[in-house]
Amino acid sequence: SQYMNSLTLRNNSLAATQLFTNDIDVPTLTPLEVESISNTLRADGQQLINAIRQSTSPLSQQDLAVIDAIKKVAYQAQRAGLALLARKPPLIERKVENAISLHLLAHFWYADHTRAAELLRLNPQIRHPNFIEVGEVLNGYSR
Repeated sequence: SQYMNSLTLRNNSLAATQLFTNDIDVPTLTPLEVESISNTLRADGQQLINAIRQSTSPLSQQDLAVIDAIKKVAYQAQRAGLALLARKPPLIERKVENAISLHLLAHFWYADHTRAAELLRLNPQIRHPNFIEVGEVLNGYSR
């Protein structure tokens, strides 16, 4: 069971690292999603380490090697997530001051209307991109 859990963690970590690597070239993940994926992997790794420590006393050299491997895999995925987050400007909340479309808002905020897709990705709660209400608070990059 622990062996299967460690294989699952390894596969999930590899998948997350690949997701993060792909996101550098073609952004699809929000910073909150990157953070959530990283935190989930870390928690899963810690849970598996705790299970190994509780099931075996004293720990064998093999147990210690497995624990070390789990730590390394989770650390690599965490580093990939942090590197991805470091490449992006800080995420901030901004209030919409006029009723506006997302394309026009991207133009006003960034002088680049093509970043409307980015704003939509950062704000999945938007139902009508052509009708953003006055006072709505949206996520956006600081620059």
